[in-house]
Amino acid sequence: MLRKLALSVEPVDREALPSLFSRTATQNGTDTLNFALDLGTTFRRILEQDEEAVGHATRRAALLDR
Repeated sequence: MLRKLALSVEPVDREALPSLFSRTATQNGTDTLNFALDLGTTFRRILEQDEEAVGHATRRAALLDR
């Protein structure tokens, strides 16, 4: 089982997924491209809202538990 990220951000009202992903990457001290790779996906898949990639990223960022 993968660990949840220690540092996550709260989504703001009407925030787009790429913005939230970018802010989470920044909070974790990296850029969006490398952050996506660290999570086992690509930023392109996040931008395309690939269901598997988005689901994996949101679980790791603990966004589904809120």
